Amino acid sequence: MINSIKLSNLENAKSKLIPHIMSENYYNILERKIKGEKLNSNEKYYFNHYIKRKIEAIELITGTEPIFIKGKENILRLNESKKILKKMSAKYRHKKIMIAGSYLYNKTYQDIDIFIESRYEKEDVKIGKYHITFIKPEIEKTIFFESTKKISVSNHHFENKEKIKYEKTIEEYFQTYEYIILLILQKDEYKQ
Repeated sequence: MINSIKLSNLENAKSKLIPHIMSENYYNILERKIKGEKLNSNEKYYFNHYIKRKIEAIELITGTEPIFIKGKENILRLNESKKILKKMSAKYRHKKIMIAGSYLYNKTYQDIDIFIESRYEKEDVKIGKYHITFIKPEIEKTIFFESTKKISVSNHHFENKEKIKYEKTIEEYFQTYEYIILLILQKDEYKQ
């Protein structure tokens, strides 16, 4: 995946890449993509139809498809998770995939939570122990996703560069908290 290429590694490999694997123009487009610069429509075409495919082929040849692990010290089933991720990456080509949930850190678990990024609204899928949830790209900017990825194994470096925007103000959270406490206290009164 292009997202796993570090700019310093690309610069170190420049003499090996040009002209043997790609032209200087392709190299410059790849460099701009890694830097996060906006590509024009012509550059996007070259990137998607030629450059990206070359990089993917190199990854397949070398067996270096990237795996990103967060919370490694808490993961009980790392090797199994890597195998599942590789299997899902083959099935859902070019998709961002993340394994998270109790499967990774609990001795007992009910299912294996697999999140797959999709631009389209899709229903969750349950295949044996796999619980596949299709998520939209904008979910990466939520508190839920931030907490979920703390212990995860993925094929993409999920890094939220924007500060998470809380949908509620602190006052609204306190109001909700007070309301919940009130409901709990009222329920206790009914029990007596």
